[in-house]
Amino acid sequence: MSTKHRTVFLATSLTVILGLGTVAALSGKLTEGRYKAVGLFSQVVSLVRSSYVEEVPLEKLEEGAINGLVSSADPQGTWVPASHAELFRAYHQRTLPPFGLVLGMRSSYPVVLEVLPGSAAAEAGLRPGELIERIGAQPVRARPLWRAFTALELAEQQGEAVAVDVIAHDLSGKRPVRLQAGKLGDPSPQVTVRDGVAVVRVPVIDPFYVARLANLLPSAQYPVVVDLRGTVLGSPEGAVEAASVLVGGQLQLPLAARGLPAKPVRASKPPTGRKVVVCVDHTTARAGEWLAFVLSQNGVPTVGVETFGDTGLRAATAVADGELWVARHFLLNQEQKPILGRGLKPTTTVRPSVEGDPILDKALELARGEEKAKAA
Repeated sequence: MSTKHRTVFLATSLTVILGLGTVAALSGKLTEGRYKAVGLFSQVVSLVRSSYVEEVPLEKLEEGAINGLVSSADPQGTWVPASHAELFRAYHQRTLPPFGLVLGMRSSYPVVLEVLPGSAAAEAGLRPGELIERIGAQPVRARPLWRAFTALELAEQQGEAVAVDVIAHDLSGKRPVRLQAGKLGDPSPQVTVRDGVAVVRVPVIDPFYVARLANLLPSAQYPVVVDLRGTVLGSPEGAVEAASVLVGGQLQLPLAARGLPAKPVRASKPPTGRKVVVCVDHTTARAGEWLAFVLSQNGVPTVGVETFGDTGLRAATAVADGELWVARHFLLNQEQKPILGRGLKPTTTVRPSVEGDPILDKALELARGEEKAKAA
């Protein structure tokens, strides 16, 4: 490793470490002791470079070290090298994601969080909860999430189909699929009626599609089940507006920030008097979690398992040789801790099953009031 390369690597790494001092403090990971961490980091780099059996590629060492630091503060955050920063920004500026596929990071794998109806991902049979091992020629397991995002963005920009290796959510097997470019999917809300209960799905929770939802809902005499499993896309404003359409009242989404002004999003409408129940699971993230939170704060029961745990609004900060993407605003749970890496707990826990849909069945039961009838 040349002196020039060592200098660039350490300068980049230490700049990111110091830059994380403020951000990571939101989880208590780095405070005044961060300078001690800098010294430890430098020592470990030196030992790995000099003692490891095989030569460690500089890029791999740098990528792993920096993104490990970032993810300790924000599990869905990332450092993006300058060579891919423009492509990463283009991904985040999209209204709909490439191939209609929304990913997050779980353990060491990109995990499918949402698949838009009618998209290339839906046509290929991808389902929320499945894991991604490879995108095209790019391995994405045990790699930072920006690699998966930019691989999808580049293929979509070039109008090329892309091969994806998918692992079942229960790790029972792996299969290859092929995603066709240009099929982003249909984000329109869907309302179906099951035995007197309206079942609602809103793939993109923003004000435009929430307005469409308002026109699709039956009268308030119909109870509603809002299925937020596999729901990620949308905005804070859309989440509050959706809650106002469903239940009305005085609503607020209190997005907190450390060292920045808070961004509460509010709405006020007459109460609808509608009975509402929400379905959530490990693939309910961001806009889905925002909506679940607002509804739960207004007495709406939630059914399922703990949500994904990503309520962050992220923005880029320029650092040496790249950009740092971490949450600037985020929700706090009941213990006043950021919902980043820890999710919302449902009021009624129901585990998913390979047979049937016990989460939806329970939500329908609650919506119809059958549980109270049985108790009586």
